[in-house]
Amino acid sequence: MTRVDVDLPAGPWVQVPVAGDLGQWAERTADELCADREPPGPLAAELATIAERLQPLDPLACAVLVPETLPQTIVGVLVVHQVACAEDADAVLAELAAESAADIVSPELTRADLPLGPAARRHGVNAAADGTVVETVEHVVPLGRGTGLRIDLSWGAVALGPELVALADAAAAGLRLTDG
Repeated sequence: MTRVDVDLPAGPWVQVPVAGDLGQWAERTADELCADREPPGPLAAELATIAERLQPLDPLACAVLVPETLPQTIVGVLVVHQVACAEDADAVLAELAAESAADIVSPELTRADLPLGPAARRHGVNAAADGTVVETVEHVVPLGRGTGLRIDLSWGAVALGPELVALADAAAAGLRLTDG
Protein backbone atom coordinates (compact mmCIF):
# COMPACT_ATOMS: atom_id res chain seq x y z
CA MET A 1 0.00 0.00 0.00
CA THR A 2 1.28 3.47 -0.87
CA ARG A 3 1.15 6.17 1.80
CA VAL A 4 1.38 9.95 1.38
CA ASP A 5 3.79 11.77 3.69
CA VAL A 6 4.40 15.49 3.93
CA ASP A 7 7.58 16.85 5.49
CA LEU A 8 6.13 20.00 6.98
CA PRO A 9 8.29 23.13 6.97
CA ALA A 10 9.34 24.71 10.24
CA GLY A 11 6.41 26.02 12.17
CA PRO A 12 4.00 25.02 14.87
CA TRP A 13 2.05 22.42 12.85
CA VAL A 14 -0.54 20.13 14.36
CA GLN A 15 -1.43 16.94 12.48
CA VAL A 16 -5.20 16.55 12.14
CA PRO A 17 -6.50 12.98 12.33
CA VAL A 18 -8.58 11.77 9.41
CA ALA A 19 -10.59 9.35 11.55
CA GLY A 20 -11.49 8.67 15.15
CA ASP A 21 -13.05 10.73 17.92
CA LEU A 22 -12.35 14.26 16.70
CA GLY A 23 -13.87 15.95 19.76
CA GLN A 24 -11.56 14.13 22.17
CA TRP A 25 -8.58 14.80 19.89
CA ALA A 26 -9.45 18.53 19.73
CA GLU A 27 -9.80 18.85 23.52
CA ARG A 28 -6.58 16.94 24.25
CA THR A 29 -4.62 18.90 21.62
CA ALA A 30 -5.94 22.28 22.81
CA ASP A 31 -5.03 21.39 26.41
CA GLU A 32 -1.45 20.60 25.32
CA LEU A 33 -1.09 23.72 23.16
CA CYS A 34 -2.58 26.14 25.67
CA ALA A 35 -0.57 24.64 28.57
CA ASP A 36 -2.36 26.64 31.28
CA ARG A 37 -1.57 29.97 29.57
CA GLU A 38 -5.16 30.44 28.42
CA PRO A 39 -8.46 28.55 28.46
CA PRO A 40 -8.31 25.77 25.84
CA GLY A 41 -12.03 25.89 24.96
CA PRO A 42 -11.90 28.31 22.01
CA LEU A 43 -8.95 26.54 20.38
CA ALA A 44 -10.57 23.13 20.98
CA ALA A 45 -13.71 24.36 19.23
CA GLU A 46 -11.67 25.59 16.25
CA LEU A 47 -9.74 22.33 16.01
CA ALA A 48 -12.93 20.24 16.20
CA THR A 49 -14.65 22.34 13.53
CA ILE A 50 -11.73 22.07 11.12
CA ALA A 51 -11.36 18.32 11.70
CA GLU A 52 -15.09 17.72 11.24
CA ARG A 53 -15.15 19.73 8.00
CA LEU A 54 -12.09 17.92 6.62
CA GLN A 55 -13.12 14.36 7.50
CA PRO A 56 -15.87 14.02 4.83
CA LEU A 57 -13.38 15.21 2.19
CA ASP A 58 -11.40 12.01 2.81
CA PRO A 59 -7.98 13.73 2.88
CA LEU A 60 -4.80 11.71 2.66
CA ALA A 61 -3.12 14.05 5.15
CA CYS A 62 -3.92 17.33 6.86
CA ALA A 63 -2.41 19.70 9.39
CA VAL A 64 -3.16 23.10 10.88
CA LEU A 65 -0.75 25.91 11.65
CA VAL A 66 -1.15 27.10 15.24
CA PRO A 67 1.45 29.76 16.13
CA GLU A 68 2.38 30.33 19.76
CA THR A 69 0.46 33.57 20.09
CA LEU A 70 -2.16 34.53 22.63
CA PRO A 71 -4.90 33.76 22.11
CA GLN A 72 -3.89 30.66 20.19
CA THR A 73 -5.79 30.18 16.98
CA ILE A 74 -5.55 28.30 13.70
CA VAL A 75 -3.79 30.43 11.09
CA GLY A 76 -3.65 28.02 8.15
CA VAL A 77 -5.01 24.67 7.01
CA LEU A 78 -2.96 22.24 4.92
CA VAL A 79 -4.77 19.40 3.11
CA VAL A 80 -3.53 16.68 0.75
CA HIS A 81 -6.11 15.02 -1.51
CA GLN A 82 -6.06 12.54 -4.33
CA VAL A 83 -7.77 14.21 -7.29
CA ALA A 84 -8.82 13.48 -10.82
CA CYS A 85 -6.66 15.58 -13.11
CA ALA A 86 -5.07 15.82 -16.54
CA GLU A 87 -1.98 13.80 -17.41
CA ASP A 88 0.61 16.62 -17.34
CA ALA A 89 1.27 19.83 -15.44
CA ASP A 90 0.45 22.14 -18.38
CA ALA A 91 -2.99 20.57 -18.83
CA VAL A 92 -3.57 20.79 -15.07
CA LEU A 93 -2.70 24.51 -15.22
CA ALA A 94 -5.49 24.93 -17.76
CA GLU A 95 -7.88 23.10 -15.41
CA LEU A 96 -6.86 25.33 -12.50
CA ALA A 97 -7.34 28.44 -14.62
CA ALA A 98 -10.90 27.33 -15.38
CA GLU A 99 -11.58 26.92 -11.64
CA SER A 100 -10.49 30.49 -10.91
CA ALA A 101 -13.73 32.30 -11.74
CA ALA A 102 -14.47 33.03 -8.06
CA ASP A 103 -11.12 34.70 -7.45
CA ILE A 104 -11.10 38.32 -6.33
CA VAL A 105 -7.95 38.99 -8.36
CA SER A 106 -6.42 37.02 -11.19
CA PRO A 107 -4.61 34.03 -9.72
CA GLU A 108 -0.93 33.36 -10.21
CA LEU A 109 -0.64 30.16 -12.28
CA THR A 110 2.80 28.62 -12.68
CA ARG A 111 4.61 25.31 -12.99
CA ALA A 112 6.69 23.97 -10.13
CA ASP A 113 9.31 21.27 -10.18
CA LEU A 114 8.81 19.18 -7.06
CA PRO A 115 10.67 16.06 -5.94
CA LEU A 116 7.50 14.09 -6.76
CA GLY A 117 7.45 15.49 -10.31
CA PRO A 118 6.28 18.48 -12.36
CA ALA A 119 3.32 20.24 -10.75
CA ALA A 120 0.82 22.95 -11.51
CA ARG A 121 0.78 25.74 -8.92
CA ARG A 122 -2.06 28.18 -8.29
CA HIS A 123 -1.93 31.08 -5.84
CA GLY A 124 -5.26 32.86 -5.52
CA VAL A 125 -7.50 34.93 -3.29
CA ASN A 126 -11.24 34.39 -3.28
CA ALA A 127 -14.33 35.30 -1.30
CA ALA A 128 -16.48 32.66 0.33
CA ALA A 129 -20.27 32.84 0.33
CA ASP A 130 -20.17 34.26 3.87
CA GLY A 131 -17.94 37.14 2.72
CA THR A 132 -14.70 35.92 4.25
CA VAL A 133 -11.56 36.25 2.17
CA VAL A 134 -9.36 33.18 1.79
CA GLU A 135 -5.90 33.02 0.25
CA THR A 136 -4.75 29.63 -1.07
CA VAL A 137 -1.71 28.07 -2.67
CA GLU A 138 -2.42 24.78 -4.42
CA HIS A 139 0.05 22.41 -6.02
CA VAL A 140 -1.27 19.58 -8.18
CA VAL A 141 1.12 16.79 -9.14
CA PRO A 142 -0.20 14.56 -11.95
CA LEU A 143 0.60 10.90 -11.25
CA GLY A 144 -0.79 9.45 -14.50
CA ARG A 145 -3.95 7.53 -15.34
CA GLY A 146 -6.06 10.62 -14.67
CA THR A 147 -5.10 11.00 -11.01
CA GLY A 148 -2.85 13.27 -9.04
CA LEU A 149 -2.14 14.69 -5.62
CA ARG A 150 -3.29 18.15 -4.60
CA ILE A 151 -1.69 19.88 -1.65
CA ASP A 152 -3.47 23.05 -0.50
CA LEU A 153 -2.56 25.57 2.14
CA SER A 154 -5.37 28.05 2.87
CA TRP A 155 -5.58 30.94 5.30
CA GLY A 156 -7.77 33.90 6.12
CA ALA A 157 -5.14 36.31 7.48
CA VAL A 158 -4.19 37.81 4.12
CA ALA A 159 -1.55 40.00 5.83
CA LEU A 160 0.45 36.80 6.45
CA GLY A 161 0.43 36.00 2.73
CA PRO A 162 4.14 36.12 1.86
CA GLU A 163 5.15 33.98 4.85
CA LEU A 164 2.40 31.41 4.24
CA VAL A 165 3.06 31.27 0.48
CA ALA A 166 6.63 30.27 1.31
CA LEU A 167 5.34 27.63 3.76
CA ALA A 168 2.95 26.27 1.10
CA ASP A 169 5.79 25.92 -1.41
CA ALA A 170 8.01 24.23 1.19
CA ALA A 171 5.23 21.82 2.18
CA ALA A 172 4.62 20.88 -1.47
CA ALA A 173 8.34 20.23 -1.87
CA GLY A 174 8.12 17.89 1.12
CA LEU A 175 5.35 15.76 -0.41
CA ARG A 176 6.39 12.16 -1.04
CA LEU A 177 4.93 8.72 -1.57
CA THR A 178 6.20 5.81 0.51
CA ASP A 179 5.41 2.14 0.66
CA GLY A 180 3.96 1.13 3.95
